[in-house]
Amino acid sequence: HDRYITEDVPVGCHIYHELGKKFGVNTRVIDSMITIASAMVGTDFYETGVTLDELGIGQLDKQQLLDYLNQGVLA
Repeated sequence: HDRYITEDVPVGCHIYHELGKKFGVNTRVIDSMITIASAMVGTDFYETGVTLDELGIGQLDKQQLLDYLNQGVLA
C-alpha cells in the first residue's frame, strides 16, 4: 500500500486512461499498470480513479482542452 500505487495510479494513470478513452487513443500500457496495481492492493482503480468530470474537464472537446491547458482558462 505504497502511495506510488494508491495515489499515482488512481489519479495520474486513471486520468490518462480517461483521456485515451475520450479521444480514441489506445492506452494499453497505462491500462496494464492500472490492472496490475488493482490486483496488488485489492482495489478496482478503474472504479475508484479520478474522472475527467471530477476534474471539471469532462465536457471539453480536444480544442477546448488544449486551450485550457495552454491558457489556464476554461471557455
